[in-house]
Amino acid sequence: MNIAVVQVNEILKNSDLKDITRFLNYVPEDYQKLEKLPLIRVVEVNAYYSNRASNAAQTMTFNVQVDIWTNDLEQANDFYFKIDELMKENAWSCQYSEITNDSDLENCNRIIKRYEAIRFK
Repeated sequence: MNIAVVQVNEILKNSDLKDITRFLNYVPEDYQKLEKLPLIRVVEVNAYYSNRASNAAQTMTFNVQVDIWTNDLEQANDFYFKIDELMKENAWSCQYSEITNDSDLENCNRIIKRYEAIRFK
């Protein structure tokens, strides 16, 4: 079993979103520029052992956040649903969605998605 960010990175690199620059955990300062958009960041929110039997965990529950920064609202609209479809196809359930403007990056659009998956050990 892989950690959550590795699992999601594998999904993204084998998808229609594979050509979008993506980072795991943090975005280097050199990429925090409008001309570098769109870009994706994947961060683990938490993970915990679950579904115990005889005091041993049978599964692990993972929660990740996927942030997508875009140049315009049309692009944000496209990615907002595309990422949900992709994650659903790979057994990740959307737990939270938001689209906002990122004041740290000249008020560009920022999609925030949180997903959960349960994996057998």
